[in-house]
Amino acid sequence: MKYFLGICFSLSLFAAQGKITVENNRAAPGSTLGVSWDLDTGPSEKGRLGLFVTSFPTEEKDVPVFKMSLAKKAQGKARIPLPEEPGQYVVRVFAEEDETKYFSSESINVQPILATPSAVKSGDKVTVTFSAPDRARNTDFIALYGMGQSQRLWKQATNGMAQGTFRVPSPKKPGRYEFRYFTTKKK
Repeated sequence: MKYFLGICFSLSLFAAQGKITVENNRAAPGSTLGVSWDLDTGPSEKGRLGLFVTSFPTEEKDVPVFKMSLAKKAQGKARIPLPEEPGQYVVRVFAEEDETKYFSSESINVQPILATPSAVKSGDKVTVTFSAPDRARNTDFIALYGMGQSQRLWKQATNGMAQGTFRVPSPKKPGRYEFRYFTTKKK
């Protein structure tokens, strides 16, 4: 006769609940972004919020471009500075000092030019918000092109401003268009 010894145990796994909200998933370099968090339980004393570049491979240890303490707050709001470097970023909340990811926001696209709204009727006004990619110069300008085209349809000087906003009418011909930022770097 054979006997089997069985050991029974139960294991409960659960994921932390909550959310991170960013006020906009598109923003200009060097601007600030409103972030709010609402977690089911408060983070530890070492809990923090960080802004990360999403292009890093996940195998590498992520290094935040900005971080702040959550000071044990389960809910809160903050304005965080965005980097000058355009790219894709994400806000992450960590419950502890280690790299255990707690929550992650939607992707944030930091780009030198934002045009809103992104879809308009012919002739409607578009608001263009820009931020110089590095150092603003008097010769910098923004131009409008058909998507992937080389013929410029419109041009506006930035007059050396590092950041700014202006309104322009959309093209008469329906299609896909893009604004491009041009700068002349001195050698």
